[in-house]
Amino acid sequence: MNMDLYDYFMLNESEQTETLVQSGQLVAMKYNAITYLSLFSVSTFYVEFEWEKFTNRMVGKQIFKSGAELDKYLPDIDLVI
Repeated sequence: MNMDLYDYFMLNESEQTETLVQSGQLVAMKYNAITYLSLFSVSTFYVEFEWEKFTNRMVGKQIFKSGAELDKYLPDIDLVI
């Protein structure tokens, strides 16, 4: 599925989740003492979820193309050239 960031924003919450399940790829995960982050790639943008470890409740979601949000994952991703 070729979808841009604007199209994704126009979907409701359940449609966004369905798109992520069908077309997204898990790129990386990060952990800290209280939460964990999961980064998904969808077409030309990324979706990051933040989950509370002890309750497994989603406490945050960010959608972005690049920048500082993505930079924090780069040391943990094996790039193949």
